[in-house]
Order: sequence, then C-alpha cells, then structure tokens
Amino acid sequence: MARYASPLAAALLVFVCARGCGGGTGTDPEDGPQAGNPDGACEVPAEADLEDTSNPTTVVGDGTAASCTADAFIDAVARGGVITF
Repeated sequence: MARYASPLAAALLVFVCARGCGGGTGTDPEDGPQAGNPDGACEVPAEADLEDTSNPTTVVGDGTAASCTADAFIDAVARGGVITF
C-alpha cells in the first residue's frame, strides 16, 4: 500500500485543487458592480503625470546599475528633488 500512497495523495491533491478553482463571474454576489476595470481605461491623476527629469538634482548611487542599491535609493529619496537612476 505504501507504494501507492504518493500517487494517490498527488491525485487527491489535484482533485481538491481543481474543485476549489472555479472561475468567478466577475460580479459581486451582493448586487455590487463588476469586479476590476472592464473598460480597461482610466484617467491618470495630474500628480502621476510625466515629470521633467532633464535636470536631476539627485542620482541614485553613481548612475551605474551596480550602485543602484536599496540603501542608495533610500538616501536619494531622503535628499528629495528630481531623482534619476
């Protein structure tokens, strides 16, 4: 019986996972709107618009990929201004 335990357990796991993975309808069952963004479009707020980075005041690290570390990024954010990589 031990020889069949692993394949049986694997088959049971696949069956249980398949039963729990039903495709949703995309709607709130309590009469809410459709989930997500069905139109696939949205307005970008002005605060998230493009910025002029032609004159950076802060560079993360020394501008090389190797110097772009988490600590260098945190330091750049702390200094503020126009940050580039």
